[in-house]
Amino acid sequence: MRVVVIRIVVGLCVCLIGAQELAAQRRTENVVLVTLDGARRQEIFGRLDRDIFRSTLKNVAVGSRPAFQKYWASTPEERRRKLMPFFWDTLMMQGSIAGNQRTGSVVRITNEHRFSYPGYSEILTGEAHDDIIKSNDPVQNPFETVLEFARRKLGLQPQQVAAFAS
Repeated sequence: MRVVVIRIVVGLCVCLIGAQELAAQRRTENVVLVTLDGARRQEIFGRLDRDIFRSTLKNVAVGSRPAFQKYWASTPEERRRKLMPFFWDTLMMQGSIAGNQRTGSVVRITNEHRFSYPGYSEILTGEAHDDIIKSNDPVQNPFETVLEFARRKLGLQPQQVAAFAS
């Protein structure tokens, strides 16, 4: 599992380093990493989940509910577009996403904590550091992130690399 996360981070680094070569051809090159905390991959990649929807109802037919009619479609691709139209019809027109197990894109976390900060640390450093990043407390991460690596490797100024988080 650690290998998968490391491969993703290495791939991102290769893309960032390749951006240096493109800089001669283009004026600006950006990489944006978006994460969704608490989103289920089942909804992201394919569908309104009929069983989860059914569990919210009390003895009412699923198909008769307006929300079900609005978000249901015959294919997973259609259902995901209905559920998240901006994501699929705007963001993904120029972006990419990992983790769709139906298409063989399997992404797994390796940290033992399985919540926000340890997960984000793993994404940005390429490996879990469970002994140091073990809570959501604001602890300074002592490990180099892919952003710091790119800044150092590409010789970028501090204002050319940014992280926005909430």
